[in-house]
Amino acid sequence: MKSELSSSESASFECQRCGRYAVATAILNEPLLCNPYLSAAARQGSESGGRITIEASNVQGLIELHRRTTVASRVDKALRYLASKGRPGTPIWINTDLDFPAVGAVDKDEFGTYLVHLDREEGMIRAFSAERAKEDVCGYVTTVRGWKYLEPSPLGGVIPGTCFVAMWFDPGLDAAFQHGFAPGIPEAGFEPHRIDQAKTNRGISDEILARIRTCEFVVADFTGQRQSVYFEAGFACGLGKEVIWCCRSDEISKLHFDTKHLGHVTWDEPPDLRTKIRESIQANIIRREPGVHDALFGGTGPDLHPEPKVHKGSGPGT
Repeated sequence: MKSELSSSESASFECQRCGRYAVATAILNEPLLCNPYLSAAARQGSESGGRITIEASNVQGLIELHRRTTVASRVDKALRYLASKGRPGTPIWINTDLDFPAVGAVDKDEFGTYLVHLDREEGMIRAFSAERAKEDVCGYVTTVRGWKYLEPSPLGGVIPGTCFVAMWFDPGLDAAFQHGFAPGIPEAGFEPHRIDQAKTNRGISDEILARIRTCEFVVADFTGQRQSVYFEAGFACGLGKEVIWCCRSDEISKLHFDTKHLGHVTWDEPPDLRTKIRESIQANIIRREPGVHDALFGGTGPDLHPEPKVHKGSGPGT
């Protein structure tokens, strides 16, 4: 695990098990930090492209939030985690000892239980044996059934390949959209839609809700702390949509309590945002890409991922 003092108020850490996160210096020696649910919060925030900061004001909330996650939700996260690491036909190497926080499990045995369920009972993944497989490192392929479960159905009005961008329409953020979101989202395989660019005769509020209902997922940027962005992100969550949470770095401390614990894509300048939003979408959203049919039905896919190095990580809950 690597660590560094990022400021007088917090220390930043990076480890293979918990990902990137920060801890307020005031609670660095608290025994409460050795909690597996904090590992889950840190790793899942890191997988989203962000970095959470664990503070006295949110540590109990983070633990409780991830403790209450249902088994069904953890199984769903396990499937999505595997799918996020590749594409149809691509074998993925999973280290259960390092990767269990990514799905909210408390240890490798719980994670392994979910993988066995998805393989033997649901048929959504398929385990395979190989010489490279060893203790704690296993290979899996997401099956066609798994991909069909994950990919949004065109039924119900969802328009595949679309992303709704919720953000403040301030001139100071025009560059963030034009040079950050506008190029970065298509580079991840999706078409961004911002409401001020829509040509419609309907009321603006009705159009916003309609666009959120029909998009695959939402990118919400909280720079400026606009109430409308909080509402639109919440509405998307209520519909079961994935939300990519974003905020400019100088505004992170202003985030509202009920979203501050989430992993945010933290950016400084538009080029930085462009890269980070692309990587976050690629890590969290299942894409329909050209060539998927070939990968499923006899075409050649990418080479196997290189075998991961197995190291014991450390951090919250470890």
